[in-house]
Amino acid sequence: MSSQPEGFPSLKPAFVQTLHISYDDICPLGKVYNGSECNYIALKSGSIVSVDGFEPKLDLKLISGGDYMYFDPSEEKKARINAKAVFK
Repeated sequence: MSSQPEGFPSLKPAFVQTLHISYDDICPLGKVYNGSECNYIALKSGSIVSVDGFEPKLDLKLISGGDYMYFDPSEEKKARINAKAVFK
């Protein structure tokens, strides 16, 4: 028996995204409406590259971006990220 059920689509890797941050540039924004701690982290560098054999071929470099990180108010060990970036 195969590990993939027959007749169902499967996902294949298409892109590799790499983002680099500096812990020196973390800006605490405080608590938001649900009690989560929010931090803004500037993205220093990054890229989006397509994997071999995937079309369209991409080799993009980060122009500008930032990441909003929300920590779970119940534990503060889990975080949700919301990255916004421009690539060229």
